[in-house]
Amino acid sequence: MIKTYADVNTSGEFNMYTYTCDSGYQYVWYGHDMDAGLHTQYCDCRVANNLRRALNSTPQHYTMFDLLAEYIYIPITGCMMVLVLSGIWLAAMKRFGQTFIWLSLILIFSIMIAMAVLLFSYEATDAAVVILVLAGLLLAYLAFRREMINRAGKTLETAAKGLWKNVSVFIILGPIECVFIGYIFLWMNAWTMSFKTYEVNSVTCEIDLSGSSYRDMWIVSFLMLWVSFYINHVKVNVVGATLAAWAFGQKNEYSWDVPKQAIRWSFWESSPTLALTSLICMFLSLSPLSLSLYYT
Repeated sequence: MIKTYADVNTSGEFNMYTYTCDSGYQYVWYGHDMDAGLHTQYCDCRVANNLRRALNSTPQHYTMFDLLAEYIYIPITGCMMVLVLSGIWLAAMKRFGQTFIWLSLILIFSIMIAMAVLLFSYEATDAAVVILVLAGLLLAYLAFRREMINRAGKTLETAAKGLWKNVSVFIILGPIECVFIGYIFLWMNAWTMSFKTYEVNSVTCEIDLSGSSYRDMWIVSFLMLWVSFYINHVKVNVVGATLAAWAFGQKNEYSWDVPKQAIRWSFWESSPTLALTSLICMFLSLSPLSLSLYYT
């Protein structure tokens, strides 16, 4: 990611720019303003290849990442909305955990039926029948295991009450979450920077996006997914250990002992295990994506 930031060779607003080489040749570039190094590479390439035609690069356009950089308040607003909604969600879970579980399962069942209808409309009968069979199995599960689902809802309500009685969990995990969100914003901005990094084709003298920066950011993105699973496992460790100690009466309400121990376990004693399981989760999550990209 640092390399991506360091390799950027355009800046400024997205506009049309006119440049003049030392030989007197003028050319027009539509995109971000080139730095001196990229401009010199292009002019040197023209001289070396004795080119007399004008620059023929495809005009650049705003990418999704350019738009994110231009309107950075959108993801920031999204983060604030998630923060507020998650607080409301936890407060509601104290009373309506059972209701939420049933609504979630009914929503899943409804989506499966909608998928089956859509597949039938596209004459994909085999796939639609499979979805209907799965929906039927889910419906049977809801009917025969309703008592267990109700108990799960009550357990969720108890867990939500336990979270509000262990505020130390939020105080300890809050800074970690803030650092992680900052990392996410650095990652998004690095993608923006990768689309501001160009190279000159030594044969055609075309100015193209840098392939190395683009490849580097894909590697960074895989690592980003790995870190995301790791941070998620850290949060599960801290919350699970704290609620378990509270539920079985080993620690009083608002105790700091278990959250502090759990955060140390996550980043020290348990870090090899969490890192490996996070890596496995990353590959498992990438498998469906890879298949869908392949078939697309």
